Amino acid sequence: MPPPLAQDGEAVSAADVLSPDRRVTDRLMFTGDGRIVDFLGRGTRADTPEERVRQTYARTLYYQYGYDKDVMVLGAPIYVGSEQKFADIVVYQDAAAAQRRDQGRIKLIVETKAPDEKTGHGQLVSYVSGSSAEGGAWFNGKQPPRYWRWVDGKLQDWPGIPHESETWDSIGKQTKGRLRTPHNLVETFKRCHNALYKVGIDSEDIA
Repeated sequence: MPPPLAQDGEAVSAADVLSPDRRVTDRLMFTGDGRIVDFLGRGTRADTPEERVRQTYARTLYYQYGYDKDVMVLGAPIYVGSEQKFADIVVYQDAAAAQRRDQGRIKLIVETKAPDEKTGHGQLVSYVSGSSAEGGAWFNGKQPPRYWRWVDGKLQDWPGIPHESETWDSIGKQTKGRLRTPHNLVETFKRCHNALYKVGIDSEDIA
């Protein structure tokens, strides 16, 4: 099999793909036949726009929020009544819960495939209400992420999702020394640019 390729087409070794070196693994990797190398190290996935968004946000959870790869599962099953659904990204309380796909020990859920906020919110309501998750996020790769917390039987807007060592109540109350460098500033500035351009500000003014 040809070596995996980075997003810019540069060949990298299999060891590099699984390496903790963030300069390498922060880029989407592709096999020679065009499949995405899963960031969590669990094989390859079809290259679709939705999968690229999911892989991007898995990196955000790892780099920016501090969640280990072994507590994350992509496409995790969640039973809502007698119906089995599959959440895009599930963050569990610990690695053992992730291995068991234990929906009684879910910390948060991320929806990445819903095309708009309303649909994403609806998906999260069904996932969160059927599990132990305290909240979650929606992200489609084009608009800023939205965050919600499960309070009194419904999802309420929240300033963010907790970092690995945080509680939901502590969000927005961090000290300056605990702040982390934002993950993937290129994508962040791209979303800012698109949001400004959408409301009619031309390129020179944006610059």
